[in-house]
This record gives sequence, structure tokens and C-alpha cells, in this order.
Amino acid sequence: MNRPRSVPNLLVLGIAALGVLSVAVSCDLDPTNENNPTEDQTLSTAQGIRTLTVGMQELYATDALNATIPRGVGITSREIAVNNTFSNLIEMERGGTDLSTSNSNVEAIWSANYRVVGAAEDIIENAPQVNLSASTESGIVATARLFKAMALGNIGLSFEQAPTTTRRDGTAEFVPNEQVLQEAVTLLNGALSALDDTAPSDEFSNSVLSISVSGGTPVEGLRNVIHAYRARFNGVIGNNTAAITAANQVDPAITSTFSYDDQSQNPFWQELVQSEDLALRDSLGSNLTEPGDERIEFFADPVDETSTPNGLPIEDPAGFYATASTPVPLFVPGEMPLIRAEAKLNSGAPLAQVVEEIDSVRTDASGDDIPSPFGIAAGLPPYDETGRPTTEAALQTEILRQRRAELYLQGTSLADSRRLGGEVSDREDPGTFERNRNFYPYPDQEQRNNPNTPPSPNF
Repeated sequence: MNRPRSVPNLLVLGIAALGVLSVAVSCDLDPTNENNPTEDQTLSTAQGIRTLTVGMQELYATDALNATIPRGVGITSREIAVNNTFSNLIEMERGGTDLSTSNSNVEAIWSANYRVVGAAEDIIENAPQVNLSASTESGIVATARLFKAMALGNIGLSFEQAPTTTRRDGTAEFVPNEQVLQEAVTLLNGALSALDDTAPSDEFSNSVLSISVSGGTPVEGLRNVIHAYRARFNGVIGNNTAAITAANQVDPAITSTFSYDDQSQNPFWQELVQSEDLALRDSLGSNLTEPGDERIEFFADPVDETSTPNGLPIEDPAGFYATASTPVPLFVPGEMPLIRAEAKLNSGAPLAQVVEEIDSVRTDASGDDIPSPFGIAAGLPPYDETGRPTTEAALQTEILRQRRAELYLQGTSLADSRRLGGEVSDREDPGTFERNRNFYPYPDQEQRNNPNTPPSPNF
């Protein structure tokens, strides 16, 4: 990965209490600007590290999230319809061989996530060198490892190969995406170790950690997120026992969200409401979605409209996307039983155990005595009442069905489709409910700057 010189100053506008620096990928720092701290000033002081940690979290919650999900995998996996005639968006919706290496959306997925990776690397390297208390340092390092893992996870779920680190000379080595996700797991394990070694301070919880936590303390929320992503990435790469263990450590009563306001706006709202460049597809973009699934109405308000230019049925946004300040979850607790279901299925566990995990999501209802976290509830009958067979193949499809609805626009849908769905390869016009690519091509900028960039996959 060719790393911009300005990566260490990736601090997002609007963090007034901690200072303001600009995000500028292609421009070097201007040392004559007294209002813009130099890279050395940012990385050599405790305040600079604290500020950079806040900025890294906000960069992920805005730019990286926007590039990865609504303008990226949400389109490719058919969750979202393009509702504008911009050529880059039309290319994304067509997919296949029509998606070029010069597409700005693909470049944004790559660059926005690696900006987070670069900022996290600087924090991890420099936090021990500045005058931070041990208890504040542990929280900062754990957060940096978590966000580097999340950003690498986005890359590993989207690209066939990628670097696991950034390099200023532009010669980072590419490895298969399974290794990228394994590196994310290693980072998450390291984040837990940092928290275990030294309990984070109140200063960290109150002034540095930007995640909003309900149902527990800020540090308990941070731990919960780490366990959830350990479960997710271990599950994707087939570490079944580790995935189940991590999922079991997630407390479903503790929820963690990114918060937004007028300065840092919900990125889904920006695309679906403010610009209307994108729209939610009918039936959550899947032909697997069951009639009567209450999650459809949670995420979308029905309207009788179609998209421009491809005439796809679309809906108005609801759920986490309705306003500029609506919080967005870092994960939804219903993902954990579905991770366990898939891991148990892959491990040869009794199929009744797999069905039990699936049913804990299928039969979740909004009127239950214990309300569903975030209000996401399918309200469907148990699996054995659907008339579908209890076979490995049928349950794999059922897990995909539930993940598509429960994890709508959580950024996992493209990888879920590859792993659990049917084969799609070398097709010029994939069906309207199938993914339109398996992996993205490598962006031109990376190919120009990094001689280690491999050839892009054909599909």
C-alpha cells in the first residue's frame, strides 16, 4: 500500500475540543502554517496522540464507512440501487467487466480504509513513546488495534489480495485476503491483551473513546466490539472453534454505536436522503427475503418508486439511515447466533443445534419480554414450520437468508454471498439479485505506485 505522507494528520473537521487538522491525501504538510501541526508534533505529544485517536475513529465512522458500504459493497451485493446517472455509480451497479480499475468508488474503498490503517499504525507505534499514563495508553492502543482490524477487515472482505500494513515507499507486499483477515484477528487479540494488561483510565473513556455504549461501561462496550469482530473474522476464514468462543463472549445487552451530528453526519443518510444518489432496494435486495419478515419494515419504508437509470424497485430509508444524526451500530447482536450456526454447520455439529441458533434469530419478535437490541426483530415462525428440509445445503442457504436481513448494510453481504451463496463467475450481466462481482479490481493509483500490485481478478 502506497501510504500518503499526510496520513498521520488524518483528523476530521469538527473535533473542536481536541483541535482540528485536515485530511489531505495528495498534499504534504505545510510547515509554515502555524495552525496546522506538523507530523512530528502530532506524534510526539500526548495531546497529539489523543487527538489522532479521536480523529481515526471519526474517519472510520464517516469516510471509510461511506466508501465501504453504501458506495461500495452495498451496491455490489445488490442491497442498494444506484439512483443517479454518474458513470462511476453506473459502473458499480453493472459490475462484472464493466467495473474499471479507474472507478473512483473502488479507489475510495481502498484509500479510505488504508488511511485508517495508517493512522492506527502511527498510534500503535508512538503512543508508548509519549507522556501518557499507562491506563490511558492501554485504551488508546487497544482502540487503534481494533480500528486497524476493522479497516483491514473491510479490505479483506472486498479484495482478493491486499497488504496488511502501509509503507511510505509504496512497496507493501500483497497477501491473500484470508491472511489479511487473520492479521485482523491477531490485532483484535492484541487489543484484548492491552485491555487485560492495564485497565483503561477514565480519561480514555471520557475523552478519547468515541464509541457510544449502552448497557455497560465504555470499556465493556469496547471489549464487546472486539469480541464481535473476532467472531466475525474467525468465522469468515473458517476458524470455527475460535468463532464460536468469541461469539459466546459477546454480551447482547451491551450495544455500541457511532454517533453523528450536523458536523459529522450519518454517511448512509448522506447517500440515501441528502443526495439521493442511492436508494434501498425492495426486499432488502435479496430474493431470499421472506414475506412477513418484520426486518423489512425496520430498515425501509415502502414506496412505489423505481431507480434511475436501471428501473429497480426501491424503498425509502428507515432504521439506522433516516436522519443525519441517527446512530449506526458497530455490529448487531443477532450476528452472533448466526456466526455460531455457520461454525457449527461447518464443524459437523448436530443439525438440530444449527437450527436452534437460526431460530433464535428467526423467531425474535418485537413484542418479546426482552426487546431485541436496536429493535431488529424478524418475527418469523421456527425453521421447521417453513417446510424446508433440514439438510446441510438447506441450512447454509437459511443462514445466508438470515444474515442478509439481520445484517443488512453491515458490510458483510458481499463476502456472505461468496461464502454461502451460489457460484457467480465471468458473467457480463449477473442477475438482479446476485452479486455483480466476486472481488474488486485493484485501483489504478495502487497499481501505478506499488510494483507489488497483482493483476486484478477477472470477476
